Amino acid sequence: MNETIIQSPSLRTAVVERRLAELEPSDAARSVRGASLEDAMVMIWHLFKLLRPDLSFEPAYPAYLLDQPRTAGQMSPPQLPNEIVTWSVIRQEPGGQNTEPFGFPREYRPKLRESNLPNPAEWVSPSGSPTTALETYGQVFDSIVQFDCWAATNYEVERLAQYVRHTLQTYVGTLQTYGVSRMYFWRRLRDEFVGQFRGGQLARSIQFYFRTEAVYTATIPLIQRIEIVLDHLRLGGRSWAELHTDEAQQEASRLFHVS
Repeated sequence: MNETIIQSPSLRTAVVERRLAELEPSDAARSVRGASLEDAMVMIWHLFKLLRPDLSFEPAYPAYLLDQPRTAGQMSPPQLPNEIVTWSVIRQEPGGQNTEPFGFPREYRPKLRESNLPNPAEWVSPSGSPTTALETYGQVFDSIVQFDCWAATNYEVERLAQYVRHTLQTYVGTLQTYGVSRMYFWRRLRDEFVGQFRGGQLARSIQFYFRTEAVYTATIPLIQRIEIVLDHLRLGGRSWAELHTDEAQQEASRLFHVS
């Protein structure tokens, strides 16, 4: 791999050690933090920018395909870059509590992950103590993401589709290190030809399965003071105020088994 393209030291390390991070049965326990599907797409965007700066990686229907002032009213159809990869979410459901994709039982609502975390907005100071803390909730999602590879010729689009698939499978361990629980190739769809662009455009569509976790944070108040008022706790028909006599103290000792 060309070292002049890869400028990030962390990514160079990942390239050297990627064989140690290949897909294994223990991948579920490798994540050190949760990552949402949006986080995963951002990491893939950075990955392609480091490996292929000339390759455009955009969500489906990027800005230059929409009706904007710079393209509205023009007779010629919109133009695409020479090579582009667009992604879109095809399916997303609450994740299962096992290793099977879209399996049962499922995690239908966020569950408590951590509690009583220090609130960064309220650090302990000499003037007082914090009054709030943080709780984190997480929910697992199973998703199918489709990557559409676009190019002008069959050779170019086929090579691009193979490159995208190979790159994602090569760096799956790196993505798992940063919070993606599971990720692997799902299927490839029928090849397409789109003629709405000038000269036509060929497309190859591949789908990947992702298991990610959405993390939510809630602020909770801390208990500042506990007041217990024993107003009228009766022992044998008498209140605590009447226990100043020796007889009452003996009765209390008997009731509480005090020797």
